[in-house]
Amino acid sequence: MNKGDKPSSWSEEDIQALIQKNKELTQIIKERETIFNEILEVSKAGYWDWRFKEGYQYLSPSFKSMFGYEEDELPNHANVWQKIIHPDDLEGVFQTFDAHIQSKGKVPFTNTVRYYHKDGSIIWVFCKGKVISWDENGKPLRMVGSHVNITPLKHSEQNLKKIKAELVKQTARYQLVTDIAKIGIWELNLETNEAIWDHNMYKIYGLEKDDIAPGFIEWTTKFVHSEDVVKIVQLVEEIIRDEKEKYIQFRIRTKDTNDEKIITAVTSVYKDSSGNPIKLFGTNIDLTRDISLERQKLKTQALEKQNKELEQFAYVASHDLQEPLRTVDNFVGLIQKMYAHSFDQKGLKFLDLIQNATNRMSQLVKGLLDYSRIGMRKKRSRIDINKVVNDIIADIGTFIEEKKASITIEENLPVILAYPLEIRIIFQNLIINAIKFHQAEQRPRIEISSTENKSHWIFKIKDNGIGISPEDQKRIFIIFQRLHLPNEYEGNGIGLAHCQKIADIHMGDIWVESELGLGSTFFFSVHKKLIEM
Repeated sequence: MNKGDKPSSWSEEDIQALIQKNKELTQIIKERETIFNEILEVSKAGYWDWRFKEGYQYLSPSFKSMFGYEEDELPNHANVWQKIIHPDDLEGVFQTFDAHIQSKGKVPFTNTVRYYHKDGSIIWVFCKGKVISWDENGKPLRMVGSHVNITPLKHSEQNLKKIKAELVKQTARYQLVTDIAKIGIWELNLETNEAIWDHNMYKIYGLEKDDIAPGFIEWTTKFVHSEDVVKIVQLVEEIIRDEKEKYIQFRIRTKDTNDEKIITAVTSVYKDSSGNPIKLFGTNIDLTRDISLERQKLKTQALEKQNKELEQFAYVASHDLQEPLRTVDNFVGLIQKMYAHSFDQKGLKFLDLIQNATNRMSQLVKGLLDYSRIGMRKKRSRIDINKVVNDIIADIGTFIEEKKASITIEENLPVILAYPLEIRIIFQNLIINAIKFHQAEQRPRIEISSTENKSHWIFKIKDNGIGISPEDQKRIFIIFQRLHLPNEYEGNGIGLAHCQKIADIHMGDIWVESELGLGSTFFFSVHKKLIEM
């Protein structure tokens, strides 16, 4: 057979049929591409395709139009989106991106962030992405994703008229984008109450693919939170009346686990040529995790504000209380100096009691002032605990020698990330207490060591002192709580409260194991991945 000859078994009719079939397939591809684009348009989703080596990032027209730009106004480049994202949200996006890369895609790339519209307004966007190609060294080659506009769609005039009946036949590219964004897409026939769901809808509601997609009444009674049913019914009535797509947020409960989820949805109506509503189209997106994180963030911010206000109050109150105490102390001193001859022994004793009480009150106020300052203007750094402990021992050397104490330090205590001043204070308080509360007939013996678990460093200070009864082991960490009279052991009942607060700011805890007469072992922990607050 010569080059260019047709196979002998092919007739002219076969060739024409093949050409016709090719045209039909081409048309089907175009129609599916149109469906894909229309679905993304309705769901307010813009998609992107980032090729790392080339530094090229394809941004779909719907992505650009979401922010008010024409196709030729934003180049397809990897850093274009960084120029229009809100600067306060940029760092969080980078952190999520790094986590996604480091985990080889196990940590999802998910963000709810703000972008600037071309007209200067703020657009809230729910974005998802995923690396779909890696090189032999585990470096990302290609990443795809989508952006969904979750700003209330007040001005949107487009609807879902062009969505086709068979959503399950969407193109592979459409499937990829919606899977990454976890956008559930549905269709409801208003005449038959028959519903069609894509596989993401089944996942959101905890259903299996073999389950029948519920109609409107079954859906509202079985899945929608009872308090949200009325507003959904009202929304459907508005959609049918106004012929405009609507945005709504509501709660659902999944089939088996009965977990409550928060859903954001966009819905539109399709009418026939006579203007009769025959179908509803829409999307569901599960925003439970993102909203939960946002609520937790707001709670944390509120607590931090309250803590700062309390610390400031304690600081101001303690500082202002010092002045009248100094005045009382000075006048008592003047009375003793100038009028001592006018007092008998009982009067002089009263003056001494006043002065001692004033001095003690001053110490308590100073302790409260120190307590309020713990954690203020703190800065993390890497700390060699060996050096910290050795420096403390050198500083209190006279006290150690006076009490004839022996201190054993475990070799190679760790280097940790922590707040230097606070770490020194907690070690110093615990070491001094271990020496101070010793048994009269025994020399103090202190052992300092450390262990670790998956999340924390744990430090241990063990002594052979007087011990603590079980009922007092929690109370000792409360501010101004003392177990002994001042004439028995010096102190103001603040030191262990300091230690508790220091453990808290290190995302750890402090506790004691002890028996009366058998010594005590104090433990405190420091989180390995300390978060700057």
